[in-house]
Amino acid sequence: SLLAADWSDMKGEVQKCIDAGLTQLHVDVFDGVYIDSPLALTFGPQMVEGISSRFGAHNLTLDVHLCVDRPQRYAAPMARAGASRIIFQWEAMVDSTSYPLISAIAFADTLRSLGVRAGVSINPSTSLSDVYPLLDTGLIDVVDVLAVEAGFGGQEFNAVALEKIKELRTYRDQRL
Repeated sequence: SLLAADWSDMKGEVQKCIDAGLTQLHVDVFDGVYIDSPLALTFGPQMVEGISSRFGAHNLTLDVHLCVDRPQRYAAPMARAGASRIIFQWEAMVDSTSYPLISAIAFADTLRSLGVRAGVSINPSTSLSDVYPLLDTGLIDVVDVLAVEAGFGGQEFNAVALEKIKELRTYRDQRL
């Protein structure tokens, strides 16, 4: 993730990744609202566009993880900026008007219509059974299983993530 980069030399940091053979870059986008802290503010479409325009010739896949309030607001700007795939936080899909599944399906469909792939990210405390109906739609390309609760670095690795990955592999293999 770009969160681990030296923010004062983002161009150099991305170049190091490319020089090391990296073909995919994960960009965590926090808005300071979904994770209620002024310290949880990271990258916007401008950063994605800068990386995309500077390093696009390297066929770099940009995975943009929206860990934001009302992620729908960011879909078109991130797609225009050069996101290859937009991964939304499952827990952010909860709103006062609908079950998260309905919002998540609509959002994944919107992402596809914008020409980007769709992914979903889940916190360690979220049950995989919550997202299985979304996965069954075929709209989701990747599940980002977090090993820490979304928000801040420095948290201890939660081994439940490894179990969830195994369970997801079994789930996928049973459907192929």
